[in-house]
Amino acid sequence: MSKRFVGLFFCVFAVFPLLSSVGYACSLPSECMSFVAETATISVTTYSYAPRKKSEGDDDITTVKNYKKAAEQGNAAAQLALGCFYYTGRILAQDYAKAKKWFSAAAQQGNAKAKYYLGCMYFLGNGVDQNSSSALEWFRKAAEKCEDMAKFSIGNFYYHGEGVAQSYHDAEYWYRKAAEQENAGAQLGLGLMYQQGHGVAQDHAKAVRWYTFSADQGLAAAQYNLAYMYYHGLGVSSDFAEAMAWVMRAAEQGHLSALYELGYMYENGEGVVEDVIRAHMFYDLSALAGDVDGLQSRDEIASKMSPEQIEEAQKLAREWMEKFHQ
Repeated sequence: MSKRFVGLFFCVFAVFPLLSSVGYACSLPSECMSFVAETATISVTTYSYAPRKKSEGDDDITTVKNYKKAAEQGNAAAQLALGCFYYTGRILAQDYAKAKKWFSAAAQQGNAKAKYYLGCMYFLGNGVDQNSSSALEWFRKAAEKCEDMAKFSIGNFYYHGEGVAQSYHDAEYWYRKAAEQENAGAQLGLGLMYQQGHGVAQDHAKAVRWYTFSADQGLAAAQYNLAYMYYHGLGVSSDFAEAMAWVMRAAEQGHLSALYELGYMYENGEGVVEDVIRAHMFYDLSALAGDVDGLQSRDEIASKMSPEQIEEAQKLAREWMEKFHQ
């Protein structure tokens, strides 16, 4: 693999899944958008009115009326959903203040997800002054209710010393609590700690174990790190083909470094038959995503290719984009 394939891809704040684009910038959790997209059924036992699951004939106005009526009657799940509507700007005009109002109402009733979302808002400074201490306070409250993303977020705070004294020991504790609930980000975090020996004895086999748990759930960063372990034979027998398989899965999700590494592996026949056309294709995809190294490598390999080969590589790149990144 290329000299830049160093593994250990772990965002400084991969606290929140993305709503829209591939990467690791922070955003309110994707579960929030799920409320908007699916308008899930709300289970009500103590309130007389409950919105039903949105059916094909319902319009957005009807959906919102259903949720507002239930929320005003004190249904925490409806309050949470309204908060998501206002936060995302889907169905209702985006309004962070109203999102906070409904998240707070649900949180007062003990809703763990609402507490976590409030923590996200304070961490991001959306609708409130950015305040890591307040974010951590809400994450702790959510964690008390067994919210796995809150536990993972607390682990990140300790790992990076955000709002607290940096502590690998405490980070490992919270990552493990979240990982036991199958949180993919926390599993990635534990893998990183075992690979680096941060807060735990270095153990590449355990790193591979945790990376695999996370990668199997589809986390691109874990898939990329797992490829690194297979390529270098860390905790497992060196296996270029297996490394290629995991890099491919990460690339299919738009992982920038994975796209570049595929180009390198095809150019050099590592784990695959050498193929300059596919090497150009993946370097091109990497370059289109903003990778300067990808641009340079694409141009270098293009100088050794015929116009027909370049045309075929560009065709394959377009097909890849249409398939994976519409």
